[in-house]
Amino acid sequence: MESLETSITNKINKNIEEKFFSLKTDVENLNQEQVEQDKRLDFVEKQLRIRNLIIFGVKEEEKSYKELETLLIGIIKGNLEIDLSEMEIEFVKRIGKPNHEKTRPILFAVTTLGKKIDILKNKKKLIGTNSYIKEDYPKKIQEIRRSLQPLLEHELEQGNRAVIKYDKLVIIGKNTQKRQLSQSPCLEKDGNVEHTQELPKEPKSKKTKSSEQQRSITYYGSTKPKTPTHSIKTTNTPTTSSPQNRNTATALPQNIKK
Repeated sequence: MESLETSITNKINKNIEEKFFSLKTDVENLNQEQVEQDKRLDFVEKQLRIRNLIIFGVKEEEKSYKELETLLIGIIKGNLEIDLSEMEIEFVKRIGKPNHEKTRPILFAVTTLGKKIDILKNKKKLIGTNSYIKEDYPKKIQEIRRSLQPLLEHELEQGNRAVIKYDKLVIIGKNTQKRQLSQSPCLEKDGNVEHTQELPKEPKSKKTKSSEQQRSITYYGSTKPKTPTHSIKTTNTPTTSSPQNRNTATALPQNIKK
């Protein structure tokens, strides 16, 4: 009787363990799918904002969309000295509800990524005015960048060159050389912080034509590919400077006949 109860108990426990393992596997798969789904959504949101820019500190004097568009074009042309037409503006609007105590920023998008890059390159021309331009990041990225700001200030105080790129803090190191080194830097990642260590520059040496041709070829793997043997033809041409060579040359057909 006890053996029967033990057998039944073992079977029940085994079934429970199998179901639990199956449920655990399903939950892990769902979690992995959720992570991948979040990554896809983040990528889509990033692409939707890729040509967006935000201007802060512009007084709300417009009364219509047309006036706001004209105001934006005037800032880009007058202050940044960049040519911008109405056809190159995808949309423009104020962010948030109207507030008499606070000026709402202007969110706009341009039709090409190149135009956005030109605007960002010339945004320093707004220094001295009450306006400034920033990129349009998702809220999740804004929180990450806000948390990285104290680390950025600390690195700058230490004399390091550092910059926040999207959701990463890139630390290049101290600027002790006048010119950027040409070799690829060593990159170490630590969460949202990337440490870049510049390699020492090799001394200049005279380059021959053959060495320059070799530098233009990149080999992937541990060794260079060997020259295929079928593409190389070797020809043994006997010289006539000595009678020994003439004897060898005439004796060769006799060996073949044998």
